[in-house]
Amino acid sequence: MSKMSKVSMTNGELFMIQLEPEEIHQMLKESSGSSQHPYFHEFHLKTGEKVYLQAAHVVSIEGTRETTSLTDSLDEEHISDKGMDTAEENKDQERKDNNLDAAKSFKKDLDGNME
Repeated sequence: MSKMSKVSMTNGELFMIQLEPEEIHQMLKESSGSSQHPYFHEFHLKTGEKVYLQAAHVVSIEGTRETTSLTDSLDEEHISDKGMDTAEENKDQERKDNNLDAAKSFKKDLDGNME
């Protein structure tokens, strides 16, 4: 298991990275980057995906008390914040559809009893 850090970017994106804040800071502090991707540093997200970050665009690095393991990276609920938003939107839409069906049924029932 490894500790997680939340990295905030200038464009508002957040990344959950499988390193402690000190390790991320040290990597970003290095001016040369890797020879393959100068000034960009490769990190592994909680989902197991790779991301390349440029130090100039990092706003903050926060330690979380969260840890991760291989099974955490396969947890679909935590793949991305966008995925969580989509799930909430789907639940919201399902609730709206159920309410609309109930209202239509109620109206139909009232129309039959309004003689």
